[in-house]
Amino acid sequence: MTRIQGSKYSGIIVAAGKGERFGGYKQLVKINGRTIVHEVIDRFARCGIDELILVVRRDILPYFTYLKDLYSMPIKIVEGGEERGDSVYNGVKSSSYDNVLIHDAARPNITCNLINRVKNALLKYDAVVPIVPIRDTVVKVEGEEISGRVLRDKLKLVQTPQGFKKDLLLKGFDIARGKKLQFSDESTMLWDTLGISSHVVEGENLNIKITYREDLFMFRHELTAMGYDIHRLKEGGVLKIGGVVVKRGIQAVAHSDGDVVLHALIDALLSIKGEEDIGTLFPDTDVAWKNADSKVLLSKALDFVGKVDILKVDLTCILEHIKLSPFKEEIRKNIAGYLNIPKERVSFKAKTKEGVGEVGKGKAVEAFCIITYSDPV
Repeated sequence: MTRIQGSKYSGIIVAAGKGERFGGYKQLVKINGRTIVHEVIDRFARCGIDELILVVRRDILPYFTYLKDLYSMPIKIVEGGEERGDSVYNGVKSSSYDNVLIHDAARPNITCNLINRVKNALLKYDAVVPIVPIRDTVVKVEGEEISGRVLRDKLKLVQTPQGFKKDLLLKGFDIARGKKLQFSDESTMLWDTLGISSHVVEGENLNIKITYREDLFMFRHELTAMGYDIHRLKEGGVLKIGGVVVKRGIQAVAHSDGDVVLHALIDALLSIKGEEDIGTLFPDTDVAWKNADSKVLLSKALDFVGKVDILKVDLTCILEHIKLSPFKEEIRKNIAGYLNIPKERVSFKAKTKEGVGEVGKGKAVEAFCIITYSDPV
């Protein structure tokens, strides 16, 4: 490809691994609602990179073509090879600029500060590698016993993105490919093939690589979702709050049983999905939900949302003239049981409106729900 000279940069995102140690394609794992590949692409796109080349396995390549339409910068999607070196080589060959930054897609915590350190050093040096110190003691092991200590003062951990001059990298690849050599990163390849040592810059300890499935726990994000509901009140029937009958002779005006707390909870859960609310998922024009038990609606909402790790549920019900404090613990127990979480994660507060508005006049009941959750890993 024609080389464009100057201080422009091609970012090569390597996402062509088999994920054998991870136990599947980690490229498709979602963090904070989007794949780690999307996360990395987004971060590079905001950090002064002039083009991005995503190198990905052929069988999952179609999953990422949508990314090309999300950004104004050019994004090329290139098929990976059998080994890491083959994949990086394909990406480098497809790049347009003299300066290339090679980054593992399995490091989604990349920052602009780190990218810029590598970019700036690459203006002066031919090869640049970020490193971080080893925090733990390093020892030698023979069999099942420690046989010696390794001085860690001069030992460092190598990270990505690594920056290189494109022509130099291709020379190293020519030698490595000719001798059928494979390397875990490009800095060691340049050292072994051309005897070129890379300049080091400070890496970042949070720039962690996802290798094993348990590594995902370090990338969990706490998110929040809110739900709200209100119902007018009328004489007759029973009033249910959080699955508990708190008063007879009064009821919520609703298509279903009108449990305002469960409805607020359902709305908060549906907002996690970001697609529906209780009125669209269970419309009052559908006779199937006529007088329906709100526990049934909640169960269907949970199925709709799918797996999610609920860390905290904070509920507030506002109701005049009817004391809810005697039912507080039963309501918390119910909510915890419905969601299959410990009761300690459920908070329930009962408030009045002190005579303000329709709720304050005892003509309506309302509820708020805030859920703190994290994406499943």
